[in-house]
Parts: sequence; C-alpha cells; structure tokens
Amino acid sequence: MIAEQGHYGGRRFPTDTRQGYYVVTAGGTVLAAHNSRDPRYMEVQLRLALERWTQLHEAGTVQLALSIDNYVRAVPDRCATKGLVLRQYARDLPRKVDNRKDDWRKTAWNLDYVWFTAEEARALLPQRSSSIPHAAPERLVHRLARFHCRDFVRGEPPVWPHEAIQQALLKTQWRLWTAEGAIGELELSGRMHLSWIWKWQEGPTGIERAVDSGLDLALTGSATWSEVEQRFTRFDLVATGPRWGASQYNNRLDDLGPAPIGLVFQLAGNEPRDRTPPHGIGHPAYFA
Repeated sequence: MIAEQGHYGGRRFPTDTRQGYYVVTAGGTVLAAHNSRDPRYMEVQLRLALERWTQLHEAGTVQLALSIDNYVRAVPDRCATKGLVLRQYARDLPRKVDNRKDDWRKTAWNLDYVWFTAEEARALLPQRSSSIPHAAPERLVHRLARFHCRDFVRGEPPVWPHEAIQQALLKTQWRLWTAEGAIGELELSGRMHLSWIWKWQEGPTGIERAVDSGLDLALTGSATWSEVEQRFTRFDLVATGPRWGASQYNNRLDDLGPAPIGLVFQLAGNEPRDRTPPHGIGHPAYFA
C-alpha cells in the first residue's frame, strides 16, 4: 500500500498508474513522492523527505520494520537467470545542428532490461558447422523490435503494435572457435525499421494528437558463446539510426526530428538490480 500514500493514491483515470519516485521508511511510511523528470524538483522532494524523516525520528514515531508475514509477490519473478539477460541503454546521439534547450533533456538517457530464456538464447545460434549468417527466430526478433527498439530516452512510449514493423532482422554468424571448441565468437548484424501514427488525447485540454513516429536502426555487434556453460558470456549489440515523431508520454513533442538515437545492449551482471523486469514485461505478448 506504499504507492497509495503517494501522489497518485486512489487514481483510476485517465490510467491507474502509480509511476513515480517514492522515498519511504523501512516501515512503509511515505516521506515524499512525485512523478517528475526534472532533477531540480527531485532535489526538493529529497530534502522534504529528509526533513520529515528527522521530524519522525525526533518524535520517536518511526516504524523500523515492515511485517512481511502475509506478503505475496504481485508479479512472479520470471527473470531468465539461466538464459540471456541484457541491460539496455538509450540516448540521443550528437547532431550536426542542435537547437535543443539546455536542460535535462539534452543529456537524457534511460535504462531497460531484455529477457530471453535459455532455450531462446540457444535459438539465436547458427548451426555449429555453418559458416553462413543465421536469421534469428522471428518471434524473438519481434520482441526486440516491439518492446526494446523504442524511443524511451525521455519517457515511456507504448509498445509498438505488430503492424508497425516494417523490417525486423537479426543475424548471427560464427567468426571462430577456440582450438578446444569450447568457445565460439559470433558476429551480430541486422536492421529494425518501425513506423506508426500514435494517436492520443491530452489530459484536461482534450487536444487530439496524431503523430507519425518511427525508428530506422542498423544493428551491429559481437558475442561470445560458451559451449561448456551453454550460455552467452559476452553480448554487445549497438543499434543506431534516425528516430522521429512522438507518443503520449515520451516527451518528444518539442523534438520531432528526425534525429539520431543510439541503443546499446550488453550482458547484465549478477547484482539484484540486474533482475529488474523489462519495461514491457506486463504485456501479454512479451513471451508470446
């Protein structure tokens, strides 16, 4: 019930989101909460949280522990720890002519995670004896396209509908094997071209928007496969190209482009943070 103490407590319209930043005590008391992209405002909220913490502590009313006797996970932990877990970064790339405002948006970047099961990870591999490029299975490439080739640098866009896919291709090709045949080096290449007209109605103003949006990305990279461990021990994939348009929540109406964007996919670590679910994990088509 932590989120219900915050800025969207009880919200049902226009969505039931509880997105935002929350500062809470170990006992579950919310000290500050807000949904803002502005770091200056977030500093104000953190200082407010510290002030409230000090007041509670001095009054001796801080609850130091939260009972979890009846705690049940709202969403099962489906992290594919034995599969392929990638950390994804998104940011704008340098422009020849840059007329953006000198605020947080000019240096904005964002983070997501990509999940493939162990079986899906193996499906990315060419035949051991093959020297020709292997086209990764369509459903896996479409997951990468629809859920992860998105312009989420400034904010969260919707998942691309299947109809937005103009081209989605990821190829893998063996470059070499070690003498013992235990380690294989792969070359990665491909292209993602997505295009769609996002339509929405803006909050209290009721302004209707219809914005042609898309990305046209070239993919390149390399990876290392361990035959002994039956997993990728390195995975580096870069997607670059123009993005254009905007969607309801990705904060691009003042920057419609086209302009260059970069997406980087790397093997995630083993820290608890690396079990963070992908942004689109709640969508029924993610593992479809």
